[in-house]
Amino acid sequence: MDFSLNLFLYQTWVDPRLNFTKYSNFSSLELDQKMIENVWVPDTYFPNEKQATFHTVTVNNKLLHIYQNGTVFYSIRLSMTLTCTMKLHNFPLDDQECTIFLESYAYSIENVVFHWDTKDPVILMNAEENDQQETPQFYFYNPIATGSCEKTTSFGPNNEFACLQAKLFFRRNIGYYLAQIFVPSVLIVILSWISFWIHVDAIPARISLGVLCVLTMTTQSSGIRNSLPRVSYIKAIDVWMSTGLVFVFAALLEYAYINVQTRRHVKSTSMKGTIRQSKGPILPSNGNADRRAEVDFLQRARQVDKISRIAFPTSFLVFNIVFWTYYLIHRYVVNK
Repeated sequence: MDFSLNLFLYQTWVDPRLNFTKYSNFSSLELDQKMIENVWVPDTYFPNEKQATFHTVTVNNKLLHIYQNGTVFYSIRLSMTLTCTMKLHNFPLDDQECTIFLESYAYSIENVVFHWDTKDPVILMNAEENDQQETPQFYFYNPIATGSCEKTTSFGPNNEFACLQAKLFFRRNIGYYLAQIFVPSVLIVILSWISFWIHVDAIPARISLGVLCVLTMTTQSSGIRNSLPRVSYIKAIDVWMSTGLVFVFAALLEYAYINVQTRRHVKSTSMKGTIRQSKGPILPSNGNADRRAEVDFLQRARQVDKISRIAFPTSFLVFNIVFWTYYLIHRYVVNK
């Protein structure tokens, strides 16, 4: 719920007291670090700042120039971490809007008023012409929007303070999540379907495969949750991982049903053999009916395996179509 940035804050204003047209022919005065402290500067601060540092290598990264007519140009370099209330409903197919606020801390609008530069209010360093500079996780999908946001406090008669804002429009790069989450989870789900082609009597193989897939999906889901803030709503990644876990667990339950049917078949066969030995030969007509009853459990188990070979992949394919269609439309159409 925050973002970090390194910025150069440029501020310029006119102070008539610093007009030196009558005293010197210099176009401007470039003050050193000690003299900067003797010049009035605006008390600008960032309300949504969590942590910030000044750059002091090799000297304080500050600059102040005074021009003949009293115009002052002031620059300072900062590294900051700002709060951003992110909406993670569509994570990792989400877009985020984060705002940088600048306010005057002590001076009301009667003394200090902020205005963005009309030509270049915000300049992205090393940005491309289309204003889509990329970061490791995000890229800017819209130009930065600047505006004013006068703030009013609840104390004193002069309770309105100057405020500026710059909105950053981030879109998350999905490449990392495709390679690290979506593709591996799809392979795990497909791996769980291999049990449908394993013989019903191979109990250790089918049980081990099912349990391994369930544990792998659970571990992967836990790793994702640890890297995200704890929010009370369901995210897109939760829908994906939960559905994958349901498919893997359903494949394990399918074999549990198969195993029950197989054991019923074995039990029925052994009971029929015991009856034959105790009561002698059985009439042919009754023998055919009993044989059909014996085969019924085993045939039912095999039939469930055959149905699962088609039903599981088809259902997962339908889920993928619905999932990607909904979230991609919401990302590229609704948000636009």
